[in-house]
Amino acid sequence: GLSPLALFIKRGEWALISKLLYGMVSYYGVAALLFWWSPTFCLVYWLFPHMEACVLLCAISYLWHAFVEESDPGNQYVNSVTILGGHYNVWNEDFHVVHHHAP
Repeated sequence: GLSPLALFIKRGEWALISKLLYGMVSYYGVAALLFWWSPTFCLVYWLFPHMEACVLLCAISYLWHAFVEESDPGNQYVNSVTILGGHYNVWNEDFHVVHHHAP
């Protein structure tokens, strides 16, 4: 939410700003309606899964970027883990370093 919004405002990317604001208003609007309808349902079936997903994605991101080469901290091939020939390519692990070169 807010940190990407600040970055988009700084860059003047108005199309992304409008999409992000639309998504934020939609998400938090649904959350408010669910909380108004049933606070317990909202917390158990809306907020908890959201927070659980945030923790999972943070852990994955940390593990993919946890290593730094001290002699060359800008080396993107060391700073991001790429799994070659993995059994499953769920999170696009085979091409992870590519998004650092061409985000």
